[in-house]
Amino acid sequence: MTANMPWFRMYSECVDDEKLRLLAFEDRWHFVAILCCKASGIIDEAGPLLRRKVAVKLGLDTAALDEAIRRLSEVELIDKETLQPLAWARRQFKSDDSTERVRAYRERMKRDGNVSVTAQETDTDTDTDTEEKKERARSPRGSRLPSEFPTPECLDWCKQERPDLDVLSLRDKFRDYWLAVPGARGRKLDWPATWRNFVRSEFAKPPARAGPRRSAATESGLALAGMNRKSEVVDVTPTVVASLGR
Repeated sequence: MTANMPWFRMYSECVDDEKLRLLAFEDRWHFVAILCCKASGIIDEAGPLLRRKVAVKLGLDTAALDEAIRRLSEVELIDKETLQPLAWARRQFKSDDSTERVRAYRERMKRDGNVSVTAQETDTDTDTDTEEKKERARSPRGSRLPSEFPTPECLDWCKQERPDLDVLSLRDKFRDYWLAVPGARGRKLDWPATWRNFVRSEFAKPPARAGPRRSAATESGLALAGMNRKSEVVDVTPTVVASLGR
């Protein structure tokens, strides 16, 4: 029974995926939950109750779900209207849906007296490389960071959204980071959205630490010491005066 449950591919590189790293931890889980909803068929059902069903699965009320959907769509992980995962076709393959072939395989194993619980894995890996190459060939490539980005409009947005940040230092940090990212990971379809999420995820600068404050007792003691120093009298003995008169 377990082998016939819906499943989907999850790749080990997800821990380094820049889109996921731009999200808060809870939103990363929300994305995984939406993938589960897609694999189980809930997303494809659509209809007026779609968002309510997904909200129940994610453990959110509808308002919180709308905000989570907005954040996930901004980094191009899902479609804002349909909730469809945008990279699903590139990550999942038609050869994975092999219910009939698995059933036939199990029947053959039963006749031979040997049922394998990994039949689905064995049977679905045949065309993986070919399907993956086709999907990658059809996927949009995006572009590297433009030379004049972030634009003045992006910098103005940062000033309004995060007045606690040094926008020019953040601009340089953003450019240095993305220019150093190699290969396809450094290509983006929507650089303004990447900038907005970079700004939102930036930590605020800690407030400057003031020097230690002196207590009233300390100030009073220092003032008294100063007065004592000013009122010191040089004691000149008669012997010294007499010697000076000679």
